[in-house]
Amino acid sequence: MARKFDGIDLDPNEMQYSSNAFVANYYALRAQGVHMPDSFMEYLATFSPAIKIEHNDYADWIREIMTNIQSFFTRSGIEFAETPTYTADELKLYETEYSYYLQNNNLTKPQHLMRNDIYALKYTEERVSKYGEHWMILTFDNSLTQVAQKCEHEAWVNNPFSFLDMAEITKDLSDKKFYSLVHAVASYSQQALSIGARIIDRVVLYASKEMQDWEFRRDINKFKSELITRAQNDNINYMVEVDQKTDDFLKTHGISMTNELENVDI
Repeated sequence: MARKFDGIDLDPNEMQYSSNAFVANYYALRAQGVHMPDSFMEYLATFSPAIKIEHNDYADWIREIMTNIQSFFTRSGIEFAETPTYTADELKLYETEYSYYLQNNNLTKPQHLMRNDIYALKYTEERVSKYGEHWMILTFDNSLTQVAQKCEHEAWVNNPFSFLDMAEITKDLSDKKFYSLVHAVASYSQQALSIGARIIDRVVLYASKEMQDWEFRRDINKFKSELITRAQNDNINYMVEVDQKTDDFLKTHGISMTNELENVDI
């Protein structure tokens, strides 16, 4: 999915808030002045050289990429948990609550992504309740956070910004005051950047090729500006509206709302 962002002229500040971890990391490191590869594709290739050549068989291609990524993480000292197989009854609580939340909030989510969330919730709950371990799940997906709360999940499920705020407690007082000031200043524009990144994420998902068309880009910028102003003024479930309005925008431009990677079974 990150590959779709290659070769597109994007706002670096905005894309630090992308829901795609590779995109967000790349632009965040650039903003910090970290020396980076010459292009976004070269950056992705540091995780897996296989990303450069797209295969016709997506399943085989993604397996090759994931094998490289797992090897990369293992060399960096990151351990992978072996997720057990659960029965339908064991997952029923989370599946029911997840389906209800999405339906009640008029949201959709690919089945394989919802399945990954449900397995993560079940696994971490088991590790906490049975073995007394301490687990957290960091996510920008509000649906996952809300479902965890509804199910009284014992692991800590929240967004990375909340985690960073908590981590600042360990800093010296002078540092804490400084970061509080930075946070106060940044929060003014953070919402606008987050909304802009969410719009671009969705547009690139379905219309990455059209992003090269200057008229299409002009329409996107106008649409984004209008929606950011409206969402910030209303400030109620604004991300739901952002997704719905972006989908409407794409449909009016004749964009097919299908993604070739959504239903790939790995």
